[in-house]
Amino acid sequence: MITKKATGGMNMNRLSKQCMVFIAGMISFLYVLGLVGHQDYIEEILYNMPQETYDVIVQKLGNVSRSEIAAEYEANRAFYDNLNK
Repeated sequence: MITKKATGGMNMNRLSKQCMVFIAGMISFLYVLGLVGHQDYIEEILYNMPQETYDVIVQKLGNVSRSEIAAEYEANRAFYDNLNK
């Protein structure tokens, strides 16, 4: 039998809950950091992309997200970079 004295005076259920909340908070924090980093990466790609290239990709793909435009450009960067030469 576990007593309060054996666990240092702290209830183990309370300690377990605090650990779980802390771990869930850390996972959430890291997830948000990942989202922010991804958005910064997408914005950097689009900012450095020539306007003509952006227009060609939008015309080709239609109504798509900024992330999809950046993915298309990254997947075919050599092709799109040669369009402007």
